[in-house]
Amino acid sequence: SVSLFHFSWLSLTSKALLLTGSKSVSDVEQSYMLKEMIRYLQDDSSGVVSQFKLGKHWKEVCTAVHQKVRLTKSSDEVSGAISNWFQTLRYLSIQLSVAVGKPCSVRLSKKHKDDGQHRLTDTISSFIDTSILRGEFEVPNAANNLLLELDLSRKSLQCSIEIKCPKDVKQARAAINFAVNQLKNYSGDDLEVTVNYPGRIQDLSANIQTALDEDGRKLLLHDHTKELPVSVIIWRDYDLGTQALKSPSLPHTIDQQLQSFYDDVVEELRAWQPKAPRIRRSNKSDENTDAEPSTNIGSNVESETATSISGLSFLKALRG
Repeated sequence: SVSLFHFSWLSLTSKALLLTGSKSVSDVEQSYMLKEMIRYLQDDSSGVVSQFKLGKHWKEVCTAVHQKVRLTKSSDEVSGAISNWFQTLRYLSIQLSVAVGKPCSVRLSKKHKDDGQHRLTDTISSFIDTSILRGEFEVPNAANNLLLELDLSRKSLQCSIEIKCPKDVKQARAAINFAVNQLKNYSGDDLEVTVNYPGRIQDLSANIQTALDEDGRKLLLHDHTKELPVSVIIWRDYDLGTQALKSPSLPHTIDQQLQSFYDDVVEELRAWQPKAPRIRRSNKSDENTDAEPSTNIGSNVESETATSISGLSFLKALRG
């Protein structure tokens, strides 16, 4: 039997671009043919690669959410819209891969990776309850995964990344400084910073410029607890508006915002890594204490001599 696989033209083009960008094809003729294929596929007149667009079900579901019409899990419109969202995530991961020159992918749980129907069912259930669609992208060597959240009821798009706070500090300010100071050269005011505290301690948020100011950073600190924060989330909200949200070209709009956030924020961040353990060196005072030398030297000599004599007597007795 022969297995049959389906690859979109967009997927093939992105893989070809990654191959040429990484110079993985060493053969001159093959490299030339690959570049010519890319040139052909990217030409508008070829009609092969066209901008990915959403289907009719997407607009119907958006209209229903805005008019507060109750949606059902079994409706074809909802199922079609969620399928459109899955295709959008795939499209975004391909576009991001081409932009950074490294293979990026949509992160899925093992359960959803093994069972596509389960993924569809779970996403539909979550969307019915919240009107929110989410996506998570894995980028090689990034500080963490890139998160995407599309809220149809608020008509907004949110891009974010979470940075774990260091565990080798003693003060909350030092833990927050690790993440915030990495963006000290950012001059815009369109980012927000949220500090996550453990347990039931309230999370705190502030604008990026407030967080970058030494005095303003106090708004991210609690006075009544010495608990260290768990993580810092850096995020950006983008107002889509009704027309953009319903537009078939919405994936292109999301792609622009996602890559803009990556360029402004993700590229600048690094994850915390614990320091390598140090070699344990004992102090001279400890060595002296452990040795505990005797103060009576004569007594030690006499004892050792007596032991030696006793041993010789014992050997002679055995021989006799």
